Formats: sequence, structure tokens, C-alpha cells
Amino acid sequence: MSGDGTAGGRLEFRFPPVGGFDMEVLETVPSESVRWRVVEGPDEWVGTTITWSLRQEGDHAIVMFSHDGWREQVPFMNHCSTKWAVFLLSLKALIESGKGTPAPRDVAVSDWH
Repeated sequence: MSGDGTAGGRLEFRFPPVGGFDMEVLETVPSESVRWRVVEGPDEWVGTTITWSLRQEGDHAIVMFSHDGWREQVPFMNHCSTKWAVFLLSLKALIESGKGTPAPRDVAVSDWH
């Protein structure tokens, strides 16, 4: 990932060898939430929003995630839902062990839309 993470900025995410997407940062609330809009990437994603919200419950940090605004339910949406789960588990592993897997090699180039 590279770019400007402040509101109004743009972030570029790349996952070699399959590609990536660009996000416009819509809103950031430090230690609470961030909301992005997809501006470049798979056609089905452009215009959708991604929100990360954080809250503390005792000794636990709770991460809430949503990917909203799909124009229609297409098979690629199901694929993405599963991939987001993989990335969330990678984030958990990174926080707990110091090692995540942000670009797993389980997707063929032809699978990326």
C-alpha cells in the first residue's frame, strides 16, 4: 500500500501478480474508524465503500469491517467476501505474531476481475 491516508487522500493497494485497486479516503477518525471509496480497480468495486471501525472491549480490540454499495450481487462479490476474510485473518496474525500473509498466492491471474 502507498499513498495519502488522510481524508481526501488516495491509497494504492497492489497484490502481485494479480493487480490492485485505488481508494479515495472519505473519512478518518483516529483510533475509531476509516472509510474509503474505490475509485480504480475491478469494475464491480468502483464506487463501493469500505469501512473499518474499531472499539475497545476490556482487553480486546474489536475490528468491524464492511464493503458496501455493490450495484448488484455477482459471483465476484462472493469471491471478494471470502478474500476479505483471508485478509482479516492475516491482520489478526500480524498483530498477534508479527507475521501476516497480505498477498496469499492462492489466486490465479485469470481469477482477478
